[in-house]
Amino acid sequence: MRVALLIGQLAIGGAELAMRDIAAGLAARGHEVLLFTLFDRAEGRVLLPAGARFTVQPLNGAKARSPLRVLWQLAGAVLRLRAALRRERIEVLYSALNIANLIALAAGAGMRRHTALAWSFHAAGTEPAWEDRLAIRAGARLSGGVDAGVAVSDATRDYLARERLPAARCSVVPNGTDTLHLRPDAGLRAAQRGRWGLADDAFVLGVVARVVPVKAPERLLSALALACAQVPTLRAVWVGGGAADYVEGLVDRARALGIADRLQFTGPSLDLAPAYNAFDAFALLSHAEGCGKAVAEAMAVALPCVVDRRAGAETLGDAGVVVDGDDPAAIARVLAALARDPGERARLGAAARSR
Repeated sequence: MRVALLIGQLAIGGAELAMRDIAAGLAARGHEVLLFTLFDRAEGRVLLPAGARFTVQPLNGAKARSPLRVLWQLAGAVLRLRAALRRERIEVLYSALNIANLIALAAGAGMRRHTALAWSFHAAGTEPAWEDRLAIRAGARLSGGVDAGVAVSDATRDYLARERLPAARCSVVPNGTDTLHLRPDAGLRAAQRGRWGLADDAFVLGVVARVVPVKAPERLLSALALACAQVPTLRAVWVGGGAADYVEGLVDRARALGIADRLQFTGPSLDLAPAYNAFDAFALLSHAEGCGKAVAEAMAVALPCVVDRRAGAETLGDAGVVVDGDDPAAIARVLAALARDPGERARLGAAARSR
């Protein structure tokens, strides 16, 4: 089968990495796979797996800063993708996220006898970017031209229904997690803690996520300020990239709360197995998640997970602790209890790994 996948760009993000893994998996099974990106991102090329048997084709250069210029780039992407679908005789076009879904629909217009179109959705809340809001409204009106859809969770399918997107024609398929690569490893734990300058007896709470408002870092800081007062050995590490000014504002906030020496932002990582193994527990307090990919990864490493009810509860099930992210005192009590009870951490971690 000749398959094309379409994403916005190669980047460290749940949807982008999931599509990369799907492309690699399809290629390994003998299919001819093209991965198209709306925008080129040179640093994203390092995310390609070694020996990748699929081809990456950017439809534009780097994303422009001007909204009008972005619209011009997207119009060009439609024309270039349409030509590629015909030239490569693509049988299935599978796209991810709102804007790419709309571009795929426009490019495939009039070609459904030759190219089946499938959309995938990874969010459980409306994205703030103007491009996404526009694409959601247009997608709701035009989704009749789509053959099939995939939602990464029940929460995502519920979101589609609220936005009048094609929820009824979407299968729920959670993001996959490589439990052979992501597993408990004491050697990785010791080495990574050494690199971070963390004592072996520290209780380390980890977060793996982009440092952006939807991931609610302010919630974590409020809970940490209370928990650190109860647990002298508590340290927190946030692994993920974000705008420098936003991260600096969070550091200033931590300094004002008196916990700047308890928290470090490490930036993004391409190999997360050492980071997860260095943690004693994992937290994600996002305002919304489609499918908690980082939650599943932490579970694979047998970490007890503390998540907001909107940030991975569906992924976690009963193998961890679900909290209200707007209640920092309650979250602090949970963290303090986990810090003091290694037996409970082991029990929750084993249940998480099993799930």
